[in-house]
Amino acid sequence: MVHYLFLDEPRTRRIVCEPCAGSARMIRHLQAPGFARLKEIDFPLKRAAPMVLEREASSPAVGWREQFLKSESRPMRP
Repeated sequence: MVHYLFLDEPRTRRIVCEPCAGSARMIRHLQAPGFARLKEIDFPLKRAAPMVLEREASSPAVGWREQFLKSESRPMRP
């Protein structure tokens, strides 16, 4: 999906998201295609871990597809 966000608008330089800081699995999935964790921020209802992906770091050479397939091959936890 990240790849298509960059394809849809050539002027897009970065994609930013803010998962919950305690969600290690989500952060791990975001780091696979190249998202970088910036820092933690306290909001009234959650502690967020803003993450950013620069266009230059999202090239297929990063190996995001292989990382994603490897992470999806793990058995699901109940």
